[in-house]
Amino acid sequence: MVSSPDATRPALRLDKLRITFHAGTPDERVALDDLSLTLAEGDFTVVIGSNGAGKSTMLNVISGALQPDGGRVELHGHDVTHLSVHRRAAYIGRVFQDPMLGTAPSLSIEENLALAERRGQRRGLRLALGAANRKRYADLLAPFGLGLESRMRVLAGKLSGGQRQVLALLMASLRKPRLLLLDEHTAALDPGTAELVMRATRRIVDDDRLTVLMITHNMQQAIDFGNRLIALNAGRVRVDLHGEDKTGLTVDSLVRRFAGASDEHLLRA
Repeated sequence: MVSSPDATRPALRLDKLRITFHAGTPDERVALDDLSLTLAEGDFTVVIGSNGAGKSTMLNVISGALQPDGGRVELHGHDVTHLSVHRRAAYIGRVFQDPMLGTAPSLSIEENLALAERRGQRRGLRLALGAANRKRYADLLAPFGLGLESRMRVLAGKLSGGQRQVLALLMASLRKPRLLLLDEHTAALDPGTAELVMRATRRIVDDDRLTVLMITHNMQQAIDFGNRLIALNAGRVRVDLHGEDKTGLTVDSLVRRFAGASDEHLLRA
C-alpha cells in the first residue's frame, strides 16, 4: 500500500527501467534503456519524442500495464514495480489518446462518474447515485462550459470526442490520484476541441494540485503547459528543461534542441 504523500519523497521515481521487445530475434528492440526519472510532488512534466522513443512504453510501465525487464517504479518512496494495474489504479489516473477508452459508452455520464469514484470498492452504482452525488457531479461538470451538467443521464457513447475526453479527465482525477498520466489525450481531436480539452486539463490540474506526466506530439503544448519538459529518444531522457531553461522557448528552438540531442545520441551509438 502507498502511504500518504511525504514532501521528503519524490512523487514518482523511475530507476533504470529496461524493456526489450522481441529479445533474441531479428526484431529485437530496446524500448527503455536504463530509463531514470524523478518527479517532485506537484510537477507537471510534459514528455516529447519521436515515434518509438519509449513514451507510451514508459507510461505503460508506470501504470502496471507492462512489467519491466529490470529497474524499479516508486510512488512516494514505495516500490510498486510488481503491483497490478488494478492495485495501482487507486493511486494513478490515466487518460488515453482514444476518447473511447476512458469511458464506458453504455453507461450514462453520471454512472461513469459514479463508477470512477467507486473504483476498487464493492458498493454498486445505485448507492453511489443519490441526489447529493448527482448534484455534486453536475457541479463538477458545470465549469467546463459544455452543458454536460444538464445531460447527466445521456449515455457517454453519444457524446462528442471532446466531451468524452473532458469526462475521462474528470473521471481520472475524481479521487485526486497521486499521479495523473495523460497519454497524448488530445492527439485524436481537431485543433479547436484539443484546445478545449487542454483548458479543462489546466483547470483540473490546478484545482487539485496534481502531479502530472503528459505525453504530446504538439510542440506548442509542450512549451505552454507544465513546469518541466523532457524529451525521450531511444528509451532515455535526452533533454530535461525546467524553470528558466523552459522560459522563452519557441517551437523552433525546441525542435533544434531535441534534434541536437538526438544527433548526439546517434553519434555515440
